[in-house]
Amino acid sequence: MHVNSFNAKPENGALADQMGIVVGTSHCDMLMRSNNREWYPWLEKKGYQDAVYDYSVPGRNREILKEYWRESVQQNRNFEVSYTLGMRGIHDSGFEIRSLEKLEGEELRKAKIHLLETIIRDQEKILQEELGKETLKTFVPYKEVLELYDHGLEVPEELTLIWSNDNYGHIRRYPNRKEQMRKGGNGIYYHNSYWAPPGNSYLFINSIPLAHTRNELWKAWENGIQKLWVLNIGGLKPLEEEISYFL
Repeated sequence: MHVNSFNAKPENGALADQMGIVVGTSHCDMLMRSNNREWYPWLEKKGYQDAVYDYSVPGRNREILKEYWRESVQQNRNFEVSYTLGMRGIHDSGFEIRSLEKLEGEELRKAKIHLLETIIRDQEKILQEELGKETLKTFVPYKEVLELYDHGLEVPEELTLIWSNDNYGHIRRYPNRKEQMRKGGNGIYYHNSYWAPPGNSYLFINSIPLAHTRNELWKAWENGIQKLWVLNIGGLKPLEEEISYFL
C-alpha cells in the first residue's frame, strides 16, 4: 500500500497462486492497483500528460482511469484475487471531486453518492468483461466514504462490506440486521500495526493487549462479521505472536 507495487513484477501473481495465497488490496487501492507506486509510472509509460486520479472529471479522463483498472484485472485474471471497489484518493487520501467543488451541503453529498455509485458500476462492468466469472469483491466504508454510505449510497449485494477498527484495537461498528443478510457478507480490517503522524504510530511494537484483541474480534464474529478478516501487520517478525493469535 505505501512502499511497493505487487503488479510491478508479473511473476508475483503466479508465485502467490502457486503458494495458495489470495491477493487483495487495501481500502484506497482499487481493482488490484497500488496507486502510490503505480499511477504516475503508468501515466508516464502511456504518455498521458493531462490525466488526473479523479473520476468526477468526465470524458477522456474517465476512459484513462478505466484503462488503468482494466489492465490490472487483465494481469491478475488467472489468479485468486480479492478486488476492492469504490474510490478514494491516491495514497490513503480523500475522495477527489474537483468537478463538484462548486456544490455545497446536501447537493454536494448527493452528487458524491451518485459519482461513487457510477464508479462501482463501471468497475463491476470491467470485472464482468475481463473475468467472465464471479470473484470476491469488497467495499470499505471508511472515513469520508462511510458518510456517503450512511446517507444512502447503494452498494451491490454481492460486495463484501469491510468494517475497520479505530486503528487502536476497537471495532468502530457492527453490521445491522439488514447488512448481516447481504449476499456478500461482512468482513473486518484490524490493526496490529499502524502508520500515522508522530506520537500516534505503532509500527514494530504492538500496543494492543491480546485479551483486548480477543474480546473485540469475538464481538465482531458474534455480530456477523464472518466472511473476511484482514490483519494489518506491517513487518512480520516483530508481530509473530499477534499473527499466530489472530489466525
